[in-house]
Amino acid sequence: MNSFKLLKGNKIANKKGSLFKYFNKNSLPKNWKFGEIYISEISKNMIKGWHWHKYQTSTLLAISGNIKVVLIEKGKFKKFTISKTNLKTIIIKPRTWYAFQGLEKKSNILNLSDKVHTPGFSKKKAIDYFSYNWK
Repeated sequence: MNSFKLLKGNKIANKKGSLFKYFNKNSLPKNWKFGEIYISEISKNMIKGWHWHKYQTSTLLAISGNIKVVLIEKGKFKKFTISKTNLKTIIIKPRTWYAFQGLEKKSNILNLSDKVHTPGFSKKKAIDYFSYNWK
C-alpha cells in the first residue's frame, strides 16, 4: 500500500432499510488494531486540516453529506470525494498530510483509527501552508 488505500463499499437494498457495507477486517492492513473511533462534523465549504500522524493510520468514511479529502503523496495532491452515496473509504497511512472539506450544509466523517490520538505524535498546519486550491 502506498500512503493511502481507497476502498469501495456496497449497498444491500432492503424494503425495511438498506445495509451499507463499507469494508471488513480483510480490507485493513494486517497489523491493524483498534485505537479509537470518532465523528467529525464539518460545515459546507469549511476545511479541517492539515493533519499528520507519526504512527496512526486513519480510516475515513462519510456517514452523511459529501466530503472532499485531499492528501499529499510523494509531493503531489490526491483528491477524493467520499459520501454515503458512493460508499468510499480511504485508509491513510502514518506520515501522510491530509485535510478535508465539507461539500454540503452539514457532513459527518467517521475516523476509525488504529491508535489512540497522541498530540505529541501528530502535527497540524494552517490550511494555506500547502498550495492546494480548494475551489
